[in-house]
Amino acid sequence: MFLLKNRVCFLYFLERYSFILKFFKTMSEVPSVDAFKNARAQLKTACGLYEGINYNESTYEIIANTKKVVEITIPVKMDNGTMKTFTGFRAQHNNARGAFKGGIRFHQDVNKSEVKALAMWMTFKCAVVDIPL
Repeated sequence: MFLLKNRVCFLYFLERYSFILKFFKTMSEVPSVDAFKNARAQLKTACGLYEGINYNESTYEIIANTKKVVEITIPVKMDNGTMKTFTGFRAQHNNARGAFKGGIRFHQDVNKSEVKALAMWMTFKCAVVDIPL
């Protein structure tokens, strides 16, 4: 009985949210050359998958762009006495649902594109589960 109930719930989920599953399938097909370009391509794909969305190009352009990106460099005196600078980024994607919540990274391999993509994905994750930014 337990397995049957879970199967029915799973099938209901598949039927109800098939556009989400199509979106995740297409995410793997988008080349990941640039993280922010990848995020914009995912958004464009998602807009085309869901029939109930009131989609137009101007709305896409507003949602697909980051409002603000801050880049800082932090000088640090290392243990051996030398000075080394580290770069950090903070991206603020969209504040339509409240205060900004975005991507922030301090790492030697991070770039601006990655942080902008993280901020965009955070905006959408919060919107999907109805959490104010």
